[in-house]
This record gives sequence, structure tokens and C-alpha cells, in this order.
Amino acid sequence: MSNDVKYKSKRGSIADTIPDEQVRRSVTADLELLDPLDATIRHLERDREVAAHKHYARELAVLPSIPGVGLVISLTVLLESATIDRFDTRQQFCSYARLIAPPLESAGKKVGVGCRKQGNAWLKWAFSEAAVLSAQKDERIGAYWQRLTSRYGTAKALSILAHKLGRAMYHLLHTKKVFAIDKFLIH
Repeated sequence: MSNDVKYKSKRGSIADTIPDEQVRRSVTADLELLDPLDATIRHLERDREVAAHKHYARELAVLPSIPGVGLVISLTVLLESATIDRFDTRQQFCSYARLIAPPLESAGKKVGVGCRKQGNAWLKWAFSEAAVLSAQKDERIGAYWQRLTSRYGTAKALSILAHKLGRAMYHLLHTKKVFAIDKFLIH
């Protein structure tokens, strides 16, 4: 029942399943309070979208060219990374986005991996979501993910795909060119 609350179309049937009339009326009253909040949230989201298109017009034209990447993931990447020019390399960007764990070195020798929690957790979320959605939306990326899954397992395959999408987004934001799936699958 709790998942149905977030869908406006399913809210009407929630109260019908409650046998106690007092509880049903209370739940109906609570659900009616959500309608004005939904309208306010939609207005705020629209204002943010208009402002984002004003400030990030080229970037918002480029990022959604990746299958499965929409406005929310694009805005998350843009707003959480501030400007892409602050990263000298794509490795720095991927490290900041928690897509790679930096190695620990001592005297030129690798002694482990550390700092897994440093960086931006929201970018990690955005790239993880983009990996799942792109594998669902595009059959070629889905086939690539299946090959990775058979080799590394599901979790590691999604991490690899998220890292690959992070590198691709860095390149797209740097060059302001649209996503080329053929180049993405080759490298």
C-alpha cells in the first residue's frame, strides 16, 4: 500500500481496502492533502527546468542523447559537478563521482584501495541509475551489460557500466557533442 501513495492514479483505491470506517476516513483525508502538494511540487519542478534550460542549454541538449538519461539525471550531473572544467582529467571526474576507488600507494607500490566514501554520493546515484536505465532502453547497451554480467556478475557489471557512462558524460560535457553509441561500445 505504501508504494501506491506516490502514484496519483492509485491513491483512490487505497482507502477502499481498509475495513475500519474511522481509519478509512482518516486515510482519505490524508490522501486529499497530497493533491495541493503535488501541484506545488510540479510548479517548482517546472521552474527549475526553465532555469536549467536558461543556464545549461547546450549541456541539456547533449546529455539526454544517452539512452535512459533524462532531465533528472542530466540536472543531477550538471548541478552536482558544477562545471566540468574544474576537472583536469576524466579520472578526476570519475573519482569525484565515486565511480572508481583511488589506489593507495607507498613508495610506488600499490598497497590497497581506500577513500571509497570520498566524493559525491549524488553523482554515484545518477550514474548508477543511468547504467540501469540505459541497459533497459537500448538493446545494444543491454547486450553489452549482459556480456559484463556473465563475466563479472550483476553488481560489478553495473559498476563497470556506470563508470563507462561517467567517462562518456565527461567527454560529452567537454566537447558538447551528442552521444555516439558505436564509439561507446567499442572502447
